[in-house]
Amino acid sequence: DLSGNTPRRAPDHTLNVATSYAWANGFSVNAGVQAVSDQFINDTNTVGFEGYDLVNVGASYTRGRVQYLLNLTNITDSQYWASSLGNRQLYPGQPFNVMATVRIQTN
Repeated sequence: DLSGNTPRRAPDHTLNVATSYAWANGFSVNAGVQAVSDQFINDTNTVGFEGYDLVNVGASYTRGRVQYLLNLTNITDSQYWASSLGNRQLYPGQPFNVMATVRIQTN
């Protein structure tokens, strides 16, 4: 009987907050925070993931038709489980990552 159990992969609390600011000179910055509380990964509520917090920041500069972007994800290098397949196959979340992008508008 599973009545009264918490559904699997359903954390009690999830919070996402993001903000950005752009200046007239083409420079912009952004930041985001994600917080996820503990969650169970099976129907019997015996196996679960611990909660985690992620912090992401970025900046960009646009000049003419070219935009330069730099994004830093998981800047605190939190270790967390991103997903699971059943209760035995667990997938870790992405570690600290840096991504640079150049976009060129062609039209």
